[in-house]
Amino acid sequence: MFRKYLSCFCSIIALTIAAHSQIPKNDTPPGSNAPKDGRDADRAAIMTEIGRITQAFIDGDNETVYKTHSEDWSGFLSDPQTIPIYGINEYLKGNGITWPLSPSYKKPAPNPYPNLHYRITNSLITFVTNDVGVASFTLDYPWRDGVNFTRLRIMDVFTKRDGKWIQTASDTATDPQWKGDQASIPREPAENSKQAILATREAVWKAWFAGDVEKLGKMIPDEIVSVEGPKKEWENRAAMLAASKAFVASGARLIRLEFPKTDVQFYGNTIVLFTSYSYDIQKDGKKSTITGKGVETFIIRGQKLLNIGWIL
Repeated sequence: MFRKYLSCFCSIIALTIAAHSQIPKNDTPPGSNAPKDGRDADRAAIMTEIGRITQAFIDGDNETVYKTHSEDWSGFLSDPQTIPIYGINEYLKGNGITWPLSPSYKKPAPNPYPNLHYRITNSLITFVTNDVGVASFTLDYPWRDGVNFTRLRIMDVFTKRDGKWIQTASDTATDPQWKGDQASIPREPAENSKQAILATREAVWKAWFAGDVEKLGKMIPDEIVSVEGPKKEWENRAAMLAASKAFVASGARLIRLEFPKTDVQFYGNTIVLFTSYSYDIQKDGKKSTITGKGVETFIIRGQKLLNIGWIL
């Protein structure tokens, strides 16, 4: 049905997004726009299974997760996935569950996390045949902190086998509107993520001063723009690389580089640095000290952190 979201979405910068409101206790409304076809009992049974699966993921009840999905399960578990999964074993693997269970596994006690609640809204269940039902709904899935959640947009396929409904396919994705809203909310980065950004920023500066255009070119995209106080014209990528080579060709070299203060703001895949800088340049036996303040912008693109521009 869905990948474990208790630890939130991850990327090279621990990306992603946090909501700022607590979801209410488990809520599974039947859906007001369901057709009047006499299948309300089957809809209720499918909703019960959806709730059972969701609670099993929250509780860490891997046995129930296994029992509620068919051997021939297929579908998608997360946004980045491009190739569908087939088979219960691949489903469990995709959710980080080892099967068969290890000897050390212990089935959790009922409701081991009483502060964690989910909410299902906008649900609609239709039947394409007597024994195949399609459930579409929105799920607010809780994080371990009991406050934040991830909103998922899900379509599950249930098949009636041996008189019982079981999930046989699913497509799970982050709700796009919710995801877009979260991208505009500043978030506090993990310390290791912040250090990774600062290290990349320093690598960009040092590559420029070293005239290492091959390394620098890998850290700046084609659309980069540089705005620097003394210069009348803004620089594009080609001009920046040329300036880097010209600096080294002039005989100048960097002998000190420091960033006394840097504030980091995260907005989705965009990171903004408000910084002060100080560095020493040596040329023709003379040392010059340059200080200033600036703004730098980074983005996460794929699995890379790129500097897309600065104002210095």
